[in-house]
Amino acid sequence: VGFRKPRTAPAMSVTRQGITKVYQQMLLASKGFADYNYRDYFMRTTAEDMNNWENTAEQSTAMTEEQLNSTWKEVNDRLQQMQRMVLLNRMYATQRSCVDDMEEN
Repeated sequence: VGFRKPRTAPAMSVTRQGITKVYQQMLLASKGFADYNYRDYFMRTTAEDMNNWENTAEQSTAMTEEQLNSTWKEVNDRLQQMQRMVLLNRMYATQRSCVDDMEEN
């Protein structure tokens, strides 16, 4: 799986759209799990976290740059962690389950 090299720090000020984009990258990365249970869990929790973030961002009219930077760093760290977990999951994948076969049809 070819993942992009993650950014270590934001080059310019972080925006809400930038954080949402990282969440979208997490959703894409979660689809890379070979096992249905992991894939479903990470897709579900990432979508819930993304919805919570968007609701919080909408309610808070003025988030400080420090809050945006800390949120971006946390979400980016989680994305990197998920990408590593996907690689390990694929390296040590077991036999496909019947749920995986049903999902393809």
